[in-house]
Amino acid sequence: MSDEKRKYSEVTLIYVRTKYHKKGIGSNILEELLEWVKGKGEKEVYVTMDDMNNASIKLHKKAGFKKVAIFMKKKFKK
Repeated sequence: MSDEKRKYSEVTLIYVRTKYHKKGIGSNILEELLEWVKGKGEKEVYVTMDDMNNASIKLHKKAGFKKVAIFMKKKFKK
C-alpha cells in the first residue's frame, strides 16, 4: 500500500535497558513517538511485543493501547 493511502504506523521496537527501567524513559519515548505519528496525520498505530514482556504491556496499556490480535508460532523439530 502506498504511503498516501496508509492511515496507520507500526512500531517494531522500543528498547530501554533494564537498569534504566522505572525512570520514565520508555514513557517519554513512547509519548514523543505517538505525537510524531499523530502529527503525520496517521489514524492508528500498532505495536508488536512479546506476551511475556509485562513492563512493555503495562507501558502500552497506560498509553491507551488495546489488544487487537494474537500471534502464534510453532517450532519444528530438526
